[in-house]
Amino acid sequence: MKAVLAIFFGMIMLGQSNPNNKVIGIWDGKLEAGGATYRLVVHVRNDEGKLKGAMESPDQGPGEIATDTMKFEDGKLTFTITNIGGSYEGTLKDGKLEGKWSQAGQSFPLNLTMRDKS
Repeated sequence: MKAVLAIFFGMIMLGQSNPNNKVIGIWDGKLEAGGATYRLVVHVRNDEGKLKGAMESPDQGPGEIATDTMKFEDGKLTFTITNIGGSYEGTLKDGKLEGKWSQAGQSFPLNLTMRDKS
């Protein structure tokens, strides 16, 4: 019984120390581009220990666009969405992601705030 409890609490501690846990959740931000402002929602999920994600723009219509890559290393969240030629790089500071969205050869500031922790 003690062995089972030790394994159980060990698994809990490992889960809490996973640096990816800092970014797993739903993030909101506003992108200003071409004279317009678009709300963006970024979903960061844990899929068997790997980060997976999707992005949506409620102002441009319903539906999520899956990311092709997503990683969180050295305090930076990066992801790409190949089918729209976009990528994001943001640094986690004080619970917020400060970064930029790049698409079609241009870069725009995109700061994200966590709405829901998953």
